[in-house]
Amino acid sequence: MRLFLDTNFIFGILDLHKNNEDSSAKEIIEELKKNDLPFKLMYHPETLNEFKRTFDSKSIFLKETKWTKEISKIALEINQLSPIEELYHKQNINDEIDPSLFFRKIRSSG
Repeated sequence: MRLFLDTNFIFGILDLHKNNEDSSAKEIIEELKKNDLPFKLMYHPETLNEFKRTFDSKSIFLKETKWTKEISKIALEINQLSPIEELYHKQNINDEIDPSLFFRKIRSSG
């Protein structure tokens, strides 16, 4: 049986979305693996395009600014960030990183 994943599910698997389905997406994947269930996970090409557009729009915003550790601390206090932005700022606080390098690492690990 084929299960088509939507964009939100994919963001949930990658911890790049803030909603209650995040943990359930991971749980579903774990159950499929653990129980060797006969499902094939698939996505529509437009789903991948939507994911890329969303991801790229956040990366463009982050790449346009020089983020110091101090600015990242302030950004996190605002609490209105997307998960991608939040992930970047948390890492930037610990080890100041250029946004381009940050996004290259994410793309290569996915």
